[in-house]
Amino acid sequence: MSLKMKIDNQSFIREKFSEFYNKNANRIEIPKSIESREFGFTLFREKIMVRHKGFMRAEDLREFIRKTVPSNVYYSAAYYSLPEAKMEEKGWLGSDLFFDIDADHIPTKCNKEHDVWICRKCGLRGKGPAPSKCPNCGNESFEEKTWPCEICLEAARVEAIKLIDMLTGDLGFSIEDIKCSFSGHRGYHVQVDNEEVLKLDSIARKEIVDYVTGTGIDAIFHGLEEISSGRAKMLMGPNLNEPGWRGRAAKGTYEFLLTASAKDLR
Repeated sequence: MSLKMKIDNQSFIREKFSEFYNKNANRIEIPKSIESREFGFTLFREKIMVRHKGFMRAEDLREFIRKTVPSNVYYSAAYYSLPEAKMEEKGWLGSDLFFDIDADHIPTKCNKEHDVWICRKCGLRGKGPAPSKCPNCGNESFEEKTWPCEICLEAARVEAIKLIDMLTGDLGFSIEDIKCSFSGHRGYHVQVDNEEVLKLDSIARKEIVDYVTGTGIDAIFHGLEEISSGRAKMLMGPNLNEPGWRGRAAKGTYEFLLTASAKDLR
């Protein structure tokens, strides 16, 4: 594609974005406490991210979007005293709990069909996830191109549902406090908007992430134990109806056994 064609295509797309913003400004979703959020925008023409923007009113934000016609709009999960100031001067007030579920990080069989890696040193190309080292030159740096398909996005959707189930069932958040939205390309954003989480520090937030991801879980403390009966030994696990990770491990094992092949069980 020639440079002129790229510019023409970009201008056409920007024009369509502009039409949408002008006709549908009232549909632009406004986050809670807009005056305390930092906003960022990706611009079509400049190809740069404009950050450290703040708005006191919803109409101010909508008018800015109509005038600048950004390709992407972002707002911070955190609340600040001075959203437009430099990071060290913003004055952190609190933050929503925010999860980013990216299809790129979920292993699926279709990755081998549409994902491509390119060695930055010798130019060797291959499909699927990038290897740890280039088989041709031994280089460890790659350019990766991913294009999630419907299978990838469905896998991300399933993970989002699992996360919401943990947030409500295990951690006690109300479903009314949880917002799930398509990220725009590769997956989903799950946001917990609750007064109780605003003041959580980084350590508390890491504890929640570790629980959700199962980091550091010891099976012995979740109902898995070895039982001896004479010379025979067997593993006893938790019940399907148990709460938290116990029930989750039991259901996962049950589902695996229902679909496993003889090769999987070896």
